[in-house]
Formats: sequence, structure tokens, C-alpha cells
Amino acid sequence: MTEIKDKVITKDAFALPYTIIKAKNQPTKGAIVYIHGGGLMFGKANDLSPQYIDILTEHYDLIQLSYRLLPEVSLDCIIEDVYASFDAIQSQYSNCPIFTFGRSSGAYLSLLIARDRDIDGVIDFYGYSRINTEPFKTTNSYYAKIAQSVNETMIAQLTSPTPVVQDQIAQRFLIYVYARGTGKWINMINIADYTNSNIILHQMNLKHFHLFSLRIVMAIMMFPLRKANIS
Repeated sequence: MTEIKDKVITKDAFALPYTIIKAKNQPTKGAIVYIHGGGLMFGKANDLSPQYIDILTEHYDLIQLSYRLLPEVSLDCIIEDVYASFDAIQSQYSNCPIFTFGRSSGAYLSLLIARDRDIDGVIDFYGYSRINTEPFKTTNSYYAKIAQSVNETMIAQLTSPTPVVQDQIAQRFLIYVYARGTGKWINMINIADYTNSNIILHQMNLKHFHLFSLRIVMAIMMFPLRKANIS
């Protein structure tokens, strides 16, 4: 399996690495841009299992993007990162279909791209459309039990003085556990207005998306289409 590693340089001169995994059958039928999840605080670009990669790269190039993580940066910065990386990738695939694919917070970012860019579809695995909801603004009972052994001093020690793209998963996950377990996640995304339309997907946005379930994804990967028409 051929891999190509490169990077995108953001407006503030930060290097965002990405990896292109070339389709097993060439020429490629299109590109799938994958954005990892992790509550915007942890995770890594190459977290897909080999089984997923094997299916997705049957006829399509798979691109694994990275972005800077909370709380070292703001949500606005993360959104700008994924837009910059997507734009760079899309310029390389201007003559074939391009899809975004994300899980959880990665799916949220994938949907934002779909709203603001010209793409052929979204593979959405348990994503969400907004962050100003009660579950994100209140204490999560599951994580609260774990967070009892974590304090602000520990979180300060785990937080990097410089932006982080990916780090030790266990350490980053502890930051997420603390954020959700104390109800502080919404404050740690570092934005002033949680109702800003730039970070919210409305029902009218979702109606125009091509959203794919796992069943449909597998069908497309095995029997590629020139352009998706499934809503």
C-alpha cells in the first residue's frame, strides 16, 4: 500500500502533517478525507483500523488529516486548520469526487467542511451538529467518576506550552476526561460566542448534504460511482 506524507502550512506558519494512502486500484475513483475524533482534545490522524482502510482504499485515495488540539488552541483555530488542509487536498483532486469522513468530533468538522466547501458527500460516524448543547455544558456522570482523581494542577502539567497535533493518547485523554467530568469542556474550547453560526450546523444545512451510512459506504467503495446521488 503506497503512502505519501506531506504537510500544509497554515497562515500562522504552523505545519499540519497529512498522509495520502493511495487506492489499491488505480486510477483512483476519488478521494476520502478523514478527520479523526477525540473531543477535539486527543486522537491522531492514523487511528483507523486496517479493516476500514482496506475497504476505503479499494478504489479511493484515503487522506488522513491532522489539526491542532484543544486546549492549547481555540475551536476557531481547529476549524481553520481543517479548512486549510482540505483546500490543499481538494486542489490535488479537482477532477474527481471528494468526500469527507469523520468520527464523533471529526464528523462534526467534516460536516462543517461540507457546509462551506464543494464536496460530493459526507461519511458521518456519530457526529454532532453543534457544541452549545446541555451535554457539552454540564458534567458528564460517567467521566465525573474518573475525574475525581484529576485536578487542575495535573491538567496544567499535561497541557503543552505550544500547539499539539498529536501526543500520547493516554495523557490527552486525561485532559478530555477532566473537561467532561467537571463540565468545563465548553469553556476549554476557547471561544467567546457558542451560538456563532460559523460553528453551528442548522437543519437547513443538513438537508443539502449527501450523508452515508456504513452500508452505503461499503457499497460505494466496492462499486464506485462517478458522483454520489444518495441523500
